Parts: sequence; structure tokens; C-alpha cells
Amino acid sequence: MRAGALVVAIVWVGVVVACGGGSSSEAATSDSFAEQYCATFAPCCGQANRPTDGATCKAFVTAAASGKTYDAAKGTECLDQMKAASSKAEFCTKLGSSDAPSCQDVYKAPPGNVAPGGACKDDKDCAPSTEGKVDCASTFSSGAETRICQVQITGKEGDSPCLGTRDGNTTSFSFSGSGSGTTTPSRGFMCNVSDGLRCDSKTTKCTRISDVGGPCDGSSYACVKTAYCDATQKCVPRLAEGSPCGTNGVSSSACADTTYCDGTTKKCTKTLPAGAACTKSEQCETDRCLNGRCDTSGSDSLSLALLCGGG
Repeated sequence: MRAGALVVAIVWVGVVVACGGGSSSEAATSDSFAEQYCATFAPCCGQANRPTDGATCKAFVTAAASGKTYDAAKGTECLDQMKAASSKAEFCTKLGSSDAPSCQDVYKAPPGNVAPGGACKDDKDCAPSTEGKVDCASTFSSGAETRICQVQITGKEGDSPCLGTRDGNTTSFSFSGSGSGTTTPSRGFMCNVSDGLRCDSKTTKCTRISDVGGPCDGSSYACVKTAYCDATQKCVPRLAEGSPCGTNGVSSSACADTTYCDGTTKKCTKTLPAGAACTKSEQCETDRCLNGRCDTSGSDSLSLALLCGGG
């Protein structure tokens, strides 16, 4: 499975996984929004043997919303998106999913006044832009960090410079965005996987993600999610259960979703359900092997603790 750098604040990991049931028409206030998603998240807390009363969840949202303005339209969108996501079997185990991008904008901090390119300490320092989202982006060089306000515009194919690849609520930054390089551009483009685009760090352009049969360079998002980049730099279908992997030039990450490459048999093997005996996290559907069992809390136990409480 492919994963990018998580750039959403930990509070929004909670919001993303917690939204779900109830009527979105009831999200006119912050309290009603919190009530709906916390109630819907209760079954996930129950599966992880944590409290289901929603008290910790509501307190967490209240703290996250402090000093910010509730956006009822985004609250409605968030609930609608998560209502669809909650029907999926992996809803409670794959926390931080990319199914509800609107959730990260439900609460908004008062706008700052620092123009693009100006020095900042936090996102809230930056003035909003009609072109797109504005972040306080970081660059690290020679052991020092520089932060400036950066306008992140939704990119089209060919737009440059691209700053990173956005996959729902997950963003993988390129060298020209946060985290590396020697300069931070004050303005650039985010390439959305939902639009079939990725940020090519070599050309610094939003580039079309290759379908099966197309060319690839081995980088993240070079191929559609149902394919991987083989040794000939061609996108080929991911391997079915039982296929050889991790040997003879076949990548150990080439197996299809819900399977993993077993290091002993060198074959794509079906992942184990929560509660099954395990020795490695990669064996589990939840991506977490704890005390010899596939943990029901998945890899996001911190989010469960923040939202459900309990041990």
C-alpha cells in the first residue's frame, strides 16, 4: 500500500474518521456537528474496547474549535462524505482516510495579514488568497528552518512549479514545497490524485498519472493505484494473491490491496483480520500487530485515544 506524508493536523485525523451518521441538515451549529460525528464514531470506539459515550470526542472537538469559526457548509459536506465512508468495512481500522477532504475546513482560524512570501510562524499568520489555500510552508537548509506564507493553487496538467501531490487529506510534498530544497516558492500548484495528476519532482510540473501500460519512474503516484512500476519502468497490474513477489526483480510492494508480500514464502498473501495471530504489522488488515494479534485499533491508536478515551 502506498502512503504519503500526512500534513493534516492531528485534530483533523479525528474529524475525518469521526464524521458519519445522522442528517447533514442538522449540522447548522458546531454543537450539532460534533454530536453527529461523535455518536457515529462510537461503534469504532466499541470495537477497540474503548468508551462509547462520546465525551472525550466532544471535548477534543471543542478544544480544536477554540478561537475558530464553524463553517456550516463544510460541516455538511464533511458529514455527507463520511456518511458514505462509514459504510466501508475498513472505516474503523483505516483511520485518517482520504474520503472526506471537506472535514479539514470545518473550523477556520481568523485570517492573518502576512502576504505570500512573507515570514510566518504558523498558518494562521498568513493572509487568505482567492487563488487557493495558504499555508506557512517550511524549508530546511544547513540545519536552519525558514517559513514563508505560500499560496497552494489547485493545479492542472502542465502547471509549474508543483509543490506536491494531494491524495484526499494526505499530501506528499515535492522538493519545491515544505520539507526540503533551498528555497520555498511563495506560490505554486498542488496536483490532485482525484484529477489523475501527480507532482513530478524532476519536471516540477503536474503530470498525468500513468494507467496500466503507461511509463513510470518508480516514484510515488507514478501509476494508478491498481498498478505498480515494474523493473522496465512500465505500469503493470498489481499482483493477485499467490503471485511471486520480492524476488527476481519483482518489488515486495507490488501486491494488490488486501494482500502483502510474505517474506518467507515470497508470495502475495491475504492480510489477516483484526484479532488474528500475527508476527509483523504488514500481515494485518489494520497494519498493526500488537502483542501477537492484529490490533483492532489499526495504526491510528493515538487518534482512538484522543477521540474515545480509555486505554
